[in-house]
Amino acid sequence: MKKTIIYILLTILSLNTSLAQELDSLNKALKSSVGEERIDILHLLVLKTWLNYPEKGMLYSYEALEIAKELGDSTNISKSIRLLAGVHYYKGDYNTSLNFNLEALEIAEKIKDSTLINNGYNNIGLLYYNLGSYPSALEYLLRAKEMKNALHETYGYATTLNNIGLVYQKVLNYQVARNYFFEALTMSSSSNDKDLIVYSQNNIGLSYLRENNIEIARRYFNKSLILANEIGNKNWGAVSLRGIGEVLKIQQNYDSAEYYYQKSLNASLSIDDKKGKAEAYHLFAHLNHLKGNNKKAIQYLNKSQEVAKTIQIRQQLLDNLKLFIRIYREQHNQEKIIQYQGAYSHLKDSLFQDIVSRNMDLVPIKIKEEQDQLTFLKQQTEIKSKDVANKILIWILLLATPLILVLVVLILKNTSDSKKLIRYTKKIEAQKEALEINNLELEKAKHLISEQKSELEILNVDLTKKVDKRTIELNLANKELRTTNLELDNLIYKSSHDIRGPLLRLVGVCNLALLEVKEQTALEYFRMIDKASKRLSNTVDKLKIITELNWKELENEPIDFIYLINQSLDQNKYIEGIEDIIIDAKVDNNLIFHSDPAVVELIIFNMIQNGIQLLKVSKMDSKKMKIVITKNEDSLFMTFEIENIELVVKENEAFYKLLSKDSEGNQNIGIGLYTVKQCVHKLGGELLLLGDIIHSTRFSINLPINLSYNNVV
Repeated sequence: MKKTIIYILLTILSLNTSLAQELDSLNKALKSSVGEERIDILHLLVLKTWLNYPEKGMLYSYEALEIAKELGDSTNISKSIRLLAGVHYYKGDYNTSLNFNLEALEIAEKIKDSTLINNGYNNIGLLYYNLGSYPSALEYLLRAKEMKNALHETYGYATTLNNIGLVYQKVLNYQVARNYFFEALTMSSSSNDKDLIVYSQNNIGLSYLRENNIEIARRYFNKSLILANEIGNKNWGAVSLRGIGEVLKIQQNYDSAEYYYQKSLNASLSIDDKKGKAEAYHLFAHLNHLKGNNKKAIQYLNKSQEVAKTIQIRQQLLDNLKLFIRIYREQHNQEKIIQYQGAYSHLKDSLFQDIVSRNMDLVPIKIKEEQDQLTFLKQQTEIKSKDVANKILIWILLLATPLILVLVVLILKNTSDSKKLIRYTKKIEAQKEALEINNLELEKAKHLISEQKSELEILNVDLTKKVDKRTIELNLANKELRTTNLELDNLIYKSSHDIRGPLLRLVGVCNLALLEVKEQTALEYFRMIDKASKRLSNTVDKLKIITELNWKELENEPIDFIYLINQSLDQNKYIEGIEDIIIDAKVDNNLIFHSDPAVVELIIFNMIQNGIQLLKVSKMDSKKMKIVITKNEDSLFMTFEIENIELVVKENEAFYKLLSKDSEGNQNIGIGLYTVKQCVHKLGGELLLLGDIIHSTRFSINLPINLSYNNVV
C-alpha cells in the first residue's frame, strides 16, 4: 500500500503542473496518511516549499521528525533533521543549519546508511563554504564526490560538483571552478533538473563576472533568469537578477543596475533569504557610492551589516567593512576610519586563523591517501579470494580421479564384447595418462601459486611499511609546518597589537602636546617624537601587511594612478627633508588598467618612500625622482627613476640584501622593497633594478594586463 501511494505521488509530481497544484495534491494525500507514509509525504512537501515558503517547510520538517521519533525510525529521524537543516540554509541561518547537519550525519554514521552519510558530507561542505572555512568545505565535498563515485550514485552529484566549484571560485581558481560547473550543467541537462540547471548557469556566469568577462556572464545570467521564472524558483532567480545588475554597474548603466538590484531584493524579501538580502543591500551601497551618494550608501551598508551579523557571513561582513573604510577615507573622517579599520582587522584575523589552521592543498592529498588505502585492501581481498578458488579447484580435480577409476572398473565388468572392452580400455588408459599429466601440471601450478603468494605477502609487508613510514613522515612534516606557520603568524599578530596600543597612546599624547604646549623647544621635541611615531607605525603596518598579503583576496577595479601617487606623497609628508625633493609624475592619457587598488597603492607608496629615503641622504644638489606609468597590449609599466643615485649592482638579490641592513640612511627601505616585491609577485608581475642609467637608478615594475588571479602564495 505504501509503495503504491508513493508511486502515485511521484507520478503526480512528474507531470507539468504548477507548484500550487503539486502542493495541493500532496496536502490532500497527507490528510489520509499515517506513520511512514505520512513522513514520506511530509519530506516531499519540505522539498517543494523550502525555497519559496521556508516557514511552511520548517513546520513540515518538525512534524516529520516527531513522527519518526515516535516510531523509533533512525533513518527517517536523520532525513528529517537534514531537511530541517536545509530549510535553515535557505533562510540563511548557516550556524543552525550546520548544527542540524552534523547531528543528522552522526545518526547516519551509527546506522551505516551510505546515502545519508554522502548527502551529509555534501551539505556540511556547502555550509563551511558559506561560513568562510574553505579547507573544511573542500574536504567534506571531495568526500561526498568520492563516495558517490564508489556507490555509482547520481542523485545530488551535480549539486556536489557545483559546490566544489564554488570553493575553487572563492580562492580565484576560476578555470578549475568552471570545469566543475560545466560538468554539473551537463548532468543537470541530461536529467532535465531545471533547478540545478539554473544553479549551474548562475555559477558559470559569476565565474566569468569575477574575471570581468561581462558579455559571456550576462548571457548565462539571462538564460538562468528566464528558466528560474519559468519554474518559479525565486532563490536562484534573485541570484540571476543580482548578476545582471553587477554587469550593468560595470558598464556604468547605474539606473538599470538599480532596477535589477531592487527586483533581486524583492525576491529575497518574499522568501526571507537573509544571505540574498545582505548581498543586495551591499550592492545598493556600492552603487550609491559610485554615484556619489555616500549618505545613502552608509544606510544600505548598515542594513547589510545587520543581516550578515545574524547569520555570520564573515566574507559579507568583511566586504561591508572595506566599503565603510573607503567611504570614510574619502570623507577624511579619521575617527570612523579607526573604528571600522579595527573591526575589519579583528574579523580578518579570525578568518585568517581559520584558513591557516588547515592547508587546503593537503585536502585532495588526504582524500587520495584514503582511496589508495581502500584500493590496497581491495587488492588484498581479491588475492585471498583467488587463492581460495585455486585450492577448491585442486581438491575438485583430486576427487575426480577416483571417480574415473570406478567408472573404468564398471565398464570392464559390464562389457561382454572383447573388442569393445579393448577399445574402452585403451580409451580409459589414455584418459588416465592425460589425467596424470594434468595432475602434474596442477601440482606445478599449485607450487607456482604458492611461490607467487609468498612473494605477494613479502611485497605487501614492504608496501605496508613504506606507507606507514610515509604517513608518519607526512604527519610530522604537516604538524611542524602548521606549528611554524601559527607561531610566526601569532608572533607578528601579537607583536603588532602589543606595539599598536602604546604607539597610539604616544601619538595621542603628541597631538595634545602640539595643541597645548607653547614653548618652542618642547614643541620641536614633540614634532620629532610625532615623526618617529609615524615611522614606527608605518613599519608595524608593513609587517602586518606582509603577513596578510598572501591570503588577500584580490579585487579587480579600475586604478586611478594620479590619485594614488598624490595620496602616497601626502602620507610621506612626515619624512624630514622631503621639501627639498622634486617628484615628477607622468601617466599616459586615458590609461585604463584594472587591478587590486590596495595592492597597487602599496607598491606606489613604498617605491615613493624608498626613493625619498635614498635622495634624502644624497650629497647631490639636484634631488629628483621621476615616475612614469605606461602600458602596451600585454603589460603595464611603472618606472621609478632616482637621479644622481648610482647603484651598480649585478644581481637584484644583492641589492635587496644590501638595503635590508638597518642603517640610518636606508631606514625602512629593505622592508619597503620586500613589500613591493611581494605585491608585484601577488599580481603576477616582475620587479627589476636597472642599476646605473645615466647617473641614475631606475626601478622597473611590469604588471600583466587581464591577469586571471590565482592567489599565488
